[in-house]
Amino acid sequence: MSETTSERKDMSITFNRWLRAQAHRQDRVGDLARDFNADTPRESGIRVASSADLERVLDWHGACEGAYAALQRAEVEWITSKDRESKR
Repeated sequence: MSETTSERKDMSITFNRWLRAQAHRQDRVGDLARDFNADTPRESGIRVASSADLERVLDWHGACEGAYAALQRAEVEWITSKDRESKR
């Protein structure tokens, strides 16, 4: 079965890439994205493929409850954006 352009595009929207792109926002998700960008620069080679990966990073850093709430919100938005992309 061949892959459509939309499917390829959908697969390329990793949580890592999506979250990094949210740094402009002035809300909890934006705060999380800015912290993520500062703590794990692209050059570091660290990749967070899923929200579960980032949750482990937050655990390791002893993050506050607000960071976990932002992560939950980010995960919902990321999944929603992937769903919208797949329907195009």
